[in-house]
Amino acid sequence: MFWKRKKTIKPQVLAETLFTELIQKRHCDIPAEVRLKPAVVPAIEAKIRLYQFTSILLAVMNEARSRPAFISVQQHLEQLFFHQHHSKVRMSFGTFAALCKT
Repeated sequence: MFWKRKKTIKPQVLAETLFTELIQKRHCDIPAEVRLKPAVVPAIEAKIRLYQFTSILLAVMNEARSRPAFISVQQHLEQLFFHQHHSKVRMSFGTFAALCKT
């Protein structure tokens, strides 16, 4: 029966979907009653994107503990985020976590 077939998605496609839908789109707005100088808004918006990325990355890393196929999703997600934001420090969260353990 066709509905019992196991469906799989390529890690790169999953990472791109997560990135597009849950990181690039802002899901948290600055409340209207909060008064900010226009000069600080870009920094706050960047921080919101970073928090969104971190939340998704932690969920993927948690899943990778029991399902190693998610390691590839994690790597693609990190590449997308760090490539787009041209971070001065091009270190993945996985590498950062490994350094913190030493």
